Amino acid sequence: MIACQFDRIACCFAALMLATTAWGEECAFRLGAQTHFGQGWPLSDLALAKEVAAAGLRDGLSWARTERRPGVFQVARRDRAFLDQATALGMGVTLVFASRNPLHDGGDPPYSPAGRRAFADFVAAAVDQVGGEVRAIEIGNEANGAFVTGPAAADRAGAYAALLTEVASAVRARHPEMPILGGAAHSVPIGWFRDLGEAGALAALDGIVIHPYRDTPEGIDREIARLREVIAEFGPPKPIHATEFGLETDDARASADYLVKMATLLAASGVADASWYALRDEEHYRGMGLYDRRGAEKPAARAFGLVTRALAAGCPVRLGGDPLAQVFRFGSDGPIVAWGAGQRLAVEGVVRRADGAGIAAPERLDDRPIVIEGGMVEVGATQVVGDTRYQFGVAPWGYFRRGPDGEETPLGWRDWHWTSYLGDPATPALAVRDGGVTPGRSASVVERFTAAEGGTFRVDARWSRPAGAAGDGVRLAIEKNGVVIWGADFAGAELALPDLPVDLAAGDRLDFVVAAGTTAEGDAIRRRLVIARRSEGPR
Repeated sequence: MIACQFDRIACCFAALMLATTAWGEECAFRLGAQTHFGQGWPLSDLALAKEVAAAGLRDGLSWARTERRPGVFQVARRDRAFLDQATALGMGVTLVFASRNPLHDGGDPPYSPAGRRAFADFVAAAVDQVGGEVRAIEIGNEANGAFVTGPAAADRAGAYAALLTEVASAVRARHPEMPILGGAAHSVPIGWFRDLGEAGALAALDGIVIHPYRDTPEGIDREIARLREVIAEFGPPKPIHATEFGLETDDARASADYLVKMATLLAASGVADASWYALRDEEHYRGMGLYDRRGAEKPAARAFGLVTRALAAGCPVRLGGDPLAQVFRFGSDGPIVAWGAGQRLAVEGVVRRADGAGIAAPERLDDRPIVIEGGMVEVGATQVVGDTRYQFGVAPWGYFRRGPDGEETPLGWRDWHWTSYLGDPATPALAVRDGGVTPGRSASVVERFTAAEGGTFRVDARWSRPAGAAGDGVRLAIEKNGVVIWGADFAGAELALPDLPVDLAAGDRLDFVVAAGTTAEGDAIRRRLVIARRSEGPR
């Protein structure tokens, strides 16, 4: 039973009471893992995938190893062995075709009509031989980025669209039942998918592939919603597959937190499946695995298992509409995953961290997720009214370009072959993203908070620059209704403003302004801006 009372001061619900004891219908969302058996991982690593209960694996098939002589295709024994054993363990495989072959187009990614036909013949022949052991095939890997070189890089979208069309024609003629996934996109690049749609490539696909790598999971649901709108411009809806997601970090607990939050948001957004990158650490990605290189379990593996068990109750559903409160119930009465911006919390039941460790119930939610199993949960008010992590791109925030003459222009979405940002055509370099800001050479960025009600507030602002950033940094200012109340030149690594008091009336504007320094270098900064009441609101 759920009882929600709406409270204008707190998150969208002031009280959420929920019993979480029974289990419901299993969620269709599948949580799997990226593996590299096609690149030589020992087959013994399959035991790790079984141990963590991965619902599927994503791996690749080598073109050069399959076609050693022109027109002669034979899936290598070691590739068959991996597929055979994965199938025996009940793990469906998404097989990626993204490699090159020195026999065609000089070893570059296919770019000529003959090269594209050869690649399509390779894919079709491979499906002939191993299709019964494959859940879906995926064409390309991050084709909007650096993996595409040579002549195809001159028009990545056009070359990739032509390749997709060729492959779809070859495979569907012999295997109409085989799902073909494509898009091959790093991040959630709206402009990339629009270009593919205009080239007719989306019509060739059964599913859309994204790799939603980002520093913080918050906001990925809004990006996916925008992607669905673009897909709808070019035909019927198609399932979205996050065939890679993960976080490179030395902080093992942060990796577990990230996995729980991102998997929850992806599943709640209706994504069909997601593969954590990777099953185990690699030489060049030593912090991304569920297991280390010796096969020892890491906190992320326990988080993976926690999410898998929660999915057995049903897909997560968001409770309430306030982005400051990220609260999701799995199924009709399964576990709750919750994090947020300081909401008061009361719990009767078992509370766990993202890595599965049991903990005492915290008094407030924060950026680190908790999992609540059984009992009753009450989520109450928060002092926070503005937070750029949770509210990027939505009210109460507005975004503007301020020119040298002080004139302001609202920023709009700028879509290209990487993650979209808020910008203005008049100043191409100027950008506002969920994690940071880049001013223009002669134009400032204004992030404007508009107070919904009056009171005494405090500002907690933090800015940072990449290690070794060049140039003389940026100029920062905070303005209340156009009057500067704080300012600083920032050229170091970090700057914190932990407690700036400010009185606001309803409708007052608090502007956070970033202007370029005297040089054009080193002006991209990260920031987090939080505005909170000085005194407690009602529960």
